[in-house]
Amino acid sequence: MNELDLLAAAVRASVALWLLGAAVAKLRNQDRTVDAFGSYGLIPRGLAELAGWLVLIAELTLGLSMLAALATPAPEFGTAALFCWFGFIQAWDLAHGRSHDCGCGAIGGGRISWRRTAVTLSASGLIAATAMSSTQSTTTVAAAALLGTSILLVAQGRSLVSLGGPHPIDSGGGA
Repeated sequence: MNELDLLAAAVRASVALWLLGAAVAKLRNQDRTVDAFGSYGLIPRGLAELAGWLVLIAELTLGLSMLAALATPAPEFGTAALFCWFGFIQAWDLAHGRSHDCGCGAIGGGRISWRRTAVTLSASGLIAATAMSSTQSTTTVAAAALLGTSILLVAQGRSLVSLGGPHPIDSGGGA
């Protein structure tokens, strides 16, 4: 096992535990999850409970699959897609001036912000890089990891390195 394989295994285990922790938190506080999912405004409030259960099932399935270290990169690609979707819906709401609970569960739960969105999107890139580590060249994996990290830096710059301090959305204000 080389260094890249070790790093991929560490990322896989960390993300699996992150997913499982979020799923357990959603199970323990279903009302909060339904409220958070309904707050995004992408689905009718009546479907928020179903969406919460679908995400919970996806998190459990992907987390357990990643822990089982299956010989396929499918769980990592599924997780990367899930995180990309999470990042997109957070960015959509922030761009439209909305601020509410992210629905993330216990692991990193709180209100949506540009910083949280950047972390989610960069995690998506890093997870995709992990999925490619066994099938692609080191250069391809490094490029995917760099893409994920770049998204983080750009979004952090948008939030923290503005002339007026943190972006008003990050502090709960409007756009």
